[in-house]
Amino acid sequence: MKRTAIPLIALLFLTSCDRHLDEKIFTANGITVSWYRISEISTIHDFVDLTRWGHTKNVMEANTDDIHDIVIMGDIVIIKTNHHPLIYSLVALTLQTSIRVDSSNNFIPQKNMGSMTK
Repeated sequence: MKRTAIPLIALLFLTSCDRHLDEKIFTANGITVSWYRISEISTIHDFVDLTRWGHTKNVMEANTDDIHDIVIMGDIVIIKTNHHPLIYSLVALTLQTSIRVDSSNNFIPQKNMGSMTK
């Protein structure tokens, strides 16, 4: 029993749970933004993907719980974060869409900013 337990435990530590957890989808103006988490056994990171014109690009990877909302205004995607987010990767412009990070917590939503579906 001990001989089979050690390889199984080692296999668990070397594999990741590469599936989208807690995925939230926002759409407006032909832009779709997907915000999700991926668990890699020891860490969980938040990811943001942007889809436009049939192309999908990853625009952000951040520490879990640093992102708390996403707003789409025209050709601008605003990612609302905590005051001091730990960001691992960030794209400023892709698919003719600007990506902005707002850590002020003072953003006031306006009309027609996109709808969220879960």
